[in-house]
Amino acid sequence: NKKISLPEHVPVVKEQYFDSYNNIDESTVSIINVCVKEVKRNQGVAQALLSSFINHTKDTCREYELFVLSDNTAAVKVYEKAGFRINTCLQGFSVENLELPCYQMVYRSDCQ
Repeated sequence: NKKISLPEHVPVVKEQYFDSYNNIDESTVSIINVCVKEVKRNQGVAQALLSSFINHTKDTCREYELFVLSDNTAAVKVYEKAGFRINTCLQGFSVENLELPCYQMVYRSDCQ
């Protein structure tokens, strides 16, 4: 059995990532992952998934958040098109590059 060695900073990335979820309140929904098969990309699938999820789960004044690495420009555009806005820029989320900025993006549903 071969042992897999992870870079030294991986525990820091993990801690930073999961600690970010300790600061949210009960009215915030954290979207952990949005994935679309490569052959289905650029067809509005991610947009439809996000819209459907928000429409089926929103309560009054509900806030949705997600995190995306800044170099994933296609995902940032999809999220912005769905109504998410960059709230904060953090570092230490990328396993490959601790300096790579990560955006916390937020969508706030209309208050009823």
